[in-house]
Amino acid sequence: MLPSKRKQPDLFDNTPHAPLHEAVVSTKLLTTAEPIPAGFDVLLTPKQCAVLVGVRPSTLQTWRALGAGPRFVKLSRRTVRYPMAGLMDWLNAAA
Repeated sequence: MLPSKRKQPDLFDNTPHAPLHEAVVSTKLLTTAEPIPAGFDVLLTPKQCAVLVGVRPSTLQTWRALGAGPRFVKLSRRTVRYPMAGLMDWLNAAA
């Protein structure tokens, strides 16, 4: 079988088409297209959170089912996001 010529999605996508309300993970730091207003939290996708924690997205899914792991928010039936503040609290508590 020949390798696919389809470009794989880039987890570290920081192109202008990224949503402004959602953080985009770069290789060195967390950046957004605009400053985040006071009172709002950065929401990470499961893939972004998994990269920062150092686990697979499926591990985060298992932790959600068990009631463990970082705090998460369900935006819809199939959409899960991780608030950055909750992730940092969880990481600090685990350290």
